[in-house]
Amino acid sequence: MKEVNMDNDNLIYPENFPFDSHYLELKYGSIKQSELKCPGVYFLRMEPPDGQARRCLYIVTEEAPINKEARKYGKRIPDRPEFCLFEYESWDYHWKIIEYEILRYRVKNKLPLGEFEDLHTAAVYGMEVCPEYFGTYPVPLLTPWGYTARYKTIHNGVYWIETDQCVSTLAVCYVIRDDFSKMTLCLSELTEYDKEHGLDHTLGYCFFREADSCLPLLELVQNNSRWDWSLIDKPALMNAVWTRFPVYAAAHNMREQWGRNDGFGIMLRALGIETELQSSPENMIVLTPDGGIKFLNFL
Repeated sequence: MKEVNMDNDNLIYPENFPFDSHYLELKYGSIKQSELKCPGVYFLRMEPPDGQARRCLYIVTEEAPINKEARKYGKRIPDRPEFCLFEYESWDYHWKIIEYEILRYRVKNKLPLGEFEDLHTAAVYGMEVCPEYFGTYPVPLLTPWGYTARYKTIHNGVYWIETDQCVSTLAVCYVIRDDFSKMTLCLSELTEYDKEHGLDHTLGYCFFREADSCLPLLELVQNNSRWDWSLIDKPALMNAVWTRFPVYAAAHNMREQWGRNDGFGIMLRALGIETELQSSPENMIVLTPDGGIKFLNFL
């Protein structure tokens, strides 16, 4: 394989592609910029007609040091099925697989990482959206209250753990914790190792005591409606939040009535775009009489 100097991205011209770009231009518009990310992997910035948003693509050719498993997630180019196309920022997130493989090539060949971080970070973020390729988040072996003795999977990266000290805790991986409010994050605890080295570096887990677990679980339920929540009794969960954190529940409902939970609408207003903030009864934290507060269906 021909060696490529990867100290800087290699800007190239369409006439130097090892493939016909006519199909890409018909489907995505004209090529504004093209770069060689690693041997056989091209990154294209496309300019669609009629003022549509720009599209970016990864094209993986035959010579690319990309394994067969990664290639199968790409789209095939007509007339050249051996080439794979990955749409950048597509809904399936398969472009993250190629970015990981590019980074892997750079690490193996001791090349500068440039805009990328490291393999560990890329894999951790990949596990959230492409577990079929990266695998699921490993269950933490150690908690602030001893070693994991048994666990239940609530969702990939969200585990209910019983420790060898007979303490129950909710464990949430680093990537998913980004969705938590400041109040919820203040309730979390870390292992001594993560405290010493910093969670932003270790990308480990944050843990919640059983008595506090209803709040992070509620925020996860509200922010991830597509997840399978069959292990959670939602009415009981909201009852538990009203019982344990009544000020939070009342403040949340007030913000919802005023549209203050409409993050997208607030962002538009910050950009100077007049819009009416939206609220929804479905987002209210409601009390269910006689619903109880035992919100974990497996206990």
